[in-house]
Amino acid sequence: MLFFILSTIGKFLTKDEERDRTIMARIKARDAAALTELYDHYHRLLFGLILTILKKREEAEDTLQEVFTKIWEKAEQFDLERGTVYTWIVSLTRNKSIDRLCSKVYKEQKKVIQVAYFNGMTQSEISEEYNIPLGTVKTRMRDGMIKLRELLAKGVEL
Repeated sequence: MLFFILSTIGKFLTKDEERDRTIMARIKARDAAALTELYDHYHRLLFGLILTILKKREEAEDTLQEVFTKIWEKAEQFDLERGTVYTWIVSLTRNKSIDRLCSKVYKEQKKVIQVAYFNGMTQSEISEEYNIPLGTVKTRMRDGMIKLRELLAKGVEL
């Protein structure tokens, strides 16, 4: 549903694809004003997408900043033959948001396992100490143990 909405909005926002291509060419040439123009045109849409994925405003604001930094750094990788500016930045935004979400979940799993192992805390004690619902503690513990088992099976050094 979200991507249907983004597609519909994208059709409206990309009525002037030539303008977006010109802006990307200027960004490739390191014109900072062009990045500002792109930001002004797309930041609300991208922020909404990020917020939908991450659910936290502060995380979404940080990620939006990272997205535009990435656009600046990776502008030369944009290929007109492969799609529109809109689809490129939406894909970049979605991927960055998911990467941030996965990284955060991994750290939460790591913390729960560390506390249980090194501090000898039960799941109930972890729930109380860190104000996390018991079901969430159990899920993080289980997911973390599955990930740990996968890494050990691959012979990856931790």
